[in-house]
Amino acid sequence: MQQLVVIGGGPAGAAAALRARQLDATVTVIDRASFPRTRPCSGWLGPSAVALLGELGITAQQVGAGVFHGLTLHSWDLRSSFEIQADDLTGWLVDRAALDHTLLKVARKAGAKVVLGKEVIAAEFGEQSAVFQLADDKSVEGAVALLADGARSSMAQAAHIASAGSLPGLARTAYLPFRAPKKNTRLDVAVAASRAGQVLTIAQHAGSGRISLMTREPDSEPAELLAAFLTAAEESGLLPALNAGKIEVGTSPAGLALDLDAHVGKRSLLIGDAGGFVGAFSNEGLFPALRSGCLASEIAIRAIRSDPVQDALQEFGPTWRQELAEYLRMPNTDLALLMPLVFKNQQMAERVARAYLCGVSF
Repeated sequence: MQQLVVIGGGPAGAAAALRARQLDATVTVIDRASFPRTRPCSGWLGPSAVALLGELGITAQQVGAGVFHGLTLHSWDLRSSFEIQADDLTGWLVDRAALDHTLLKVARKAGAKVVLGKEVIAAEFGEQSAVFQLADDKSVEGAVALLADGARSSMAQAAHIASAGSLPGLARTAYLPFRAPKKNTRLDVAVAASRAGQVLTIAQHAGSGRISLMTREPDSEPAELLAAFLTAAEESGLLPALNAGKIEVGTSPAGLALDLDAHVGKRSLLIGDAGGFVGAFSNEGLFPALRSGCLASEIAIRAIRSDPVQDALQEFGPTWRQELAEYLRMPNTDLALLMPLVFKNQQMAERVARAYLCGVSF
């Protein structure tokens, strides 16, 4: 029997496996997909994520990352902007498929067992272990399961836990890939004067770019908002003659970790998108996914080595809240009133940029 079984091989699951191996625990990662795979994501990692990846032994070169220094903050109509730079506002621009694939390869090299392309068709969360039945009639058993199979986690349902995707209040999203100038390595962010919350990110590196838009405005359609923004971006020269793909729409559990009643089930913990670990303001999910996976591994391994296990797993809630709550919540301010003032004041613009990149309050 493995000490940990991780369902889902994305950043949360892979980080959990890597941390488990650093702590000399046995771990199996199961994902129904084959890797590399593409995922909708803005593709940037802020200072906290870069530092955490360093702790996990991941370098920029391994994931083909480009380093950005600061960002350009725009008004939604693109009539005003500020370039924001500071020594601590640096990070990576990455291709999500390459990042996911590299994390899993490093986890496997570290000693994790990785099972890809296998569907979990049944799960049982018992008093002594969690058992997962695979489509090929094989089963995997672990003392504790870490559930990282997406916002609408089927494993959470099996464990009788509400996943983030089952909650009301999912943000709506639109993503668009495009070809970018090969020399461009930059991050542009537009924040709307919206009480509900609306942000758009443009990440460019090594000839490819991705635009991601998140809105909570009840009467807005993300694809229409993105199409209108593209027109303004072309007219302003921000994205001239855009060679783009197809707009992909979806939803995001941004900030919903804070609304879930519990992340702990019988012999199981919810991490990553399944647990709503996505920033409410920036819609950035890579750092909270990575951190939630590491924290869950650390707590699960301590729980396995203590008695009773279930009581020790309850530590996950207060621990992640202490470390991630500020990163995940919306700024405690009215953006509809604030944003028109931001582009009249460099210091205010820097505060917004820092809140976006670092997940800190204004």
